[in-house]
Amino acid sequence: MSSENFEDILYDLDEAIAALKSSINSANNQSRDQRRATLRSAENEVDKADDYINLLIVEARNAPPRERGGMNDKIREYKSTLSSLKRQLTSADERSNLLGDNPSPQNQSMGVRDQMHSNQKTLNKTSSRIANTKRMAYEAQGIGEGVMEDLHGQRETIVRIGGKVQNIDANMSRANKILNSMTRRIMSHKMIMIATIFLLICILVVVLLKKLHVI
Repeated sequence: MSSENFEDILYDLDEAIAALKSSINSANNQSRDQRRATLRSAENEVDKADDYINLLIVEARNAPPRERGGMNDKIREYKSTLSSLKRQLTSADERSNLLGDNPSPQNQSMGVRDQMHSNQKTLNKTSSRIANTKRMAYEAQGIGEGVMEDLHGQRETIVRIGGKVQNIDANMSRANKILNSMTRRIMSHKMIMIATIFLLICILVVVLLKKLHVI
């Protein structure tokens, strides 16, 4: 059920956001090296949170219309919270860089390794975003194909109904023709009956007059 999956993802997202908040708060009281490690961990939590939000968007898109509004409201709320934490993480990272001015050769080497790690992490994150985008595109394509199949089925139903309506119209036209023909026949029979009755009356009158020796 889509709502159950949505709640499960929300639970994972809450854990990622809690870990991110903890990392940001801890970084303020740590040494330079510890701070760097903590901030890297925080960036990983940001990536997780972004992935969870993308999953929530997919779940909301596939949810029934009556549940979709509430889901989208929660997604917007979590997006706002995550944006605020990202800004705090950026500020903490900038402070870490300021405190790391004039580093020793050992720290310079660590800085290079950190930069390489950061570049690799950025590459991995980009690859993950591309994979998520492809997955969402495939899911959207599947939904679109399902909608097109439904529309095709509805079109066939409408065409069948249209054919039945045309058949009904043809049958009604034939019925009207039959009724008109029957009406004409009935009128003809009435006229014949009236003429026959009139003729019989005339004959009867003549017979009576003859018996009375009037004619």
